[in-house]
Amino acid sequence: MAGRTTMRLQPARAEGWTRLTLACTVPDSLPPPVLYQLLSLLAFWSGRRLDVVLDAAGPAGWCEVWADALAAVPERHLRLHFDLGAEEGADHDG
Repeated sequence: MAGRTTMRLQPARAEGWTRLTLACTVPDSLPPPVLYQLLSLLAFWSGRRLDVVLDAAGPAGWCEVWADALAAVPERHLRLHFDLGAEEGADHDG
């Protein structure tokens, strides 16, 4: 089931920067090179490592698939965090 894709743009605190929030649905079977390309591009344009939050309160198999995929991305591109308290069905659009 694919959901909608939403990209929200807002002024950032620092002049000359824009806050980008992206929410979308992707397949669990996203090929590692595609995931790496996406995260590398976001890290490049933001100028910082990405903070990636993995919902670890849900099914272990799902979490393991994404933890393995994200482990293949160089540390210079992301910091991986595990959220153990997320509620099922909660909206995490911030």
